[in-house]
Amino acid sequence: KLPYEKVSIEYKKEYGFDRIEMHKDSICEDDVVLVHDDLLATGGTSSAACAMIEQFHPKKVMANFIIELTNFKSRERFPKDVDIYSLVEMDEMEGCD
Repeated sequence: KLPYEKVSIEYKKEYGFDRIEMHKDSICEDDVVLVHDDLLATGGTSSAACAMIEQFHPKKVMANFIIELTNFKSRERFPKDVDIYSLVEMDEMEGCD
């Protein structure tokens, strides 16, 4: 629902579909883009954001997370050329005794 010309992408979430948008003039081919989020669980929104950003053909796209829940295998949802970094990797159930 942004004003001006935009690109958008629809993606599947655990309970349905959602859509994210950004302005067409947001990213240039000379840009290096970092998508940052606190938690990588299912990866729906972050992987959709990276896929949308790649439509602009920036130099590089990276994704950064504080915590990654590895049992979801979310890295498989991201475009192959996106570098993904996490500070902490853990199984969802670790520490829940």
